[in-house]
Amino acid sequence: MRAMLGACALAAAVVVGAAGCSSSGPTPPPLGSTSATASPTASSSAGQPAEKTSPAADRTPVAPKVTTADKVAAKTNLTAFLTGLNAAGAARSSDALKPLYQATCLWCADQTKSIDLATFLEGSRKGGTVSDVAVRYRGLGKQGQQVYDATLSVTPGRVVDDKGKTQLTTKGYTKSPFTFGIAKIDGRWQVVDGAPGKVSL
Repeated sequence: MRAMLGACALAAAVVVGAAGCSSSGPTPPPLGSTSATASPTASSSAGQPAEKTSPAADRTPVAPKVTTADKVAAKTNLTAFLTGLNAAGAARSSDALKPLYQATCLWCADQTKSIDLATFLEGSRKGGTVSDVAVRYRGLGKQGQQVYDATLSVTPGRVVDDKGKTQLTTKGYTKSPFTFGIAKIDGRWQVVDGAPGKVSL
């Protein structure tokens, strides 16, 4: 009888212990469920339309619009520079022309150099007189500058020093074609290119 009571007590303890373990451990998920939340995969989004991207790199740049006012202002600037060479030569100073052009206009720089050199050498500048100036708008250049075709005449010139020795000569032109580029820099129209002949800018 005592042995039977001991066996019963042992069985009860095992049942209580098992119940205690099952109450403190993790509860198993119900049948048919998963323990981890499903995440979208490539296959789940395969049926969705792809997001459209804008091919900005393939767009052709739009040329800037040139207004009539722009053409008038640029042409006025170029004409003022070309006709102003005579007054600058007579004044023996190119200061009045400096706001009208950039050093990238090599022909412009050569003309003003001959004026300033004569003054620097305390000599004189002979010739280099500009006449027969005609200017016509051509279109836009590769850098967006306005391009103008011009014809003009320039007498051959030379610069002599204070001893009468020739230090510089400039070429003459008779109603010859020229090409000039005009651009707006810091709010001011300036000649940025210039060369004899009809050339591409």
